[in-house]
Amino acid sequence: MIQRAIGTKFGMIIYSFAMCASGFFVAFYKGWTLAFAMLGIAPIMLIGMAIFTSIMMKRTAIANKAYSQSAGYAEQALSAMRIVVSFG
Repeated sequence: MIQRAIGTKFGMIIYSFAMCASGFFVAFYKGWTLAFAMLGIAPIMLIGMAIFTSIMMKRTAIANKAYSQSAGYAEQALSAMRIVVSFG
């Protein structure tokens, strides 16, 4: 199972790298001025994506913590209801 997962991920990494490289080659062949302009903007876009990703990870962690607390409260309430019903 682990080998299959690693094989799938490794294949996707190779596929993504090949698509990126071929995109750069086609871009430089068809319109090298636009390709250079996009390469100049790429670091700014990467920094923005990194900031966005870190913010989303923090907010997801906060939401998961809230959901886990509410699940605990719901489980306690259901347990209390079972006890009340069982003692009738």
